[in-house]
Amino acid sequence: MMEAPPPVTRSQANYTVPDVTLVRSDGAQVNFAHELDDGRPVLLNFIYTTCTTICPVLSQTFAEVQKRLGANAPKVKMVSVRSTPKKTRRPG
Repeated sequence: MMEAPPPVTRSQANYTVPDVTLVRSDGAQVNFAHELDDGRPVLLNFIYTTCTTICPVLSQTFAEVQKRLGANAPKVKMVSVRSTPKKTRRPG
């Protein structure tokens, strides 16, 4: 028998989204702030493409949240931002 999930506490925060251009999975270049601003609450997931430890777990958790939202999923804007970090050499 599954254990009941812990109670949910709602929190709200206001942030200024940086004025940056991102590329969506369909190839379209979009303004990040404009892409997020459609009136719905936003859930963000940030992952590195080269991450093999916690990032897959974060993505799996994000998918589970979407699944648990069920019929309410369209009421929330869920966005995963993936980044490929530049490799830099250490001085010296």
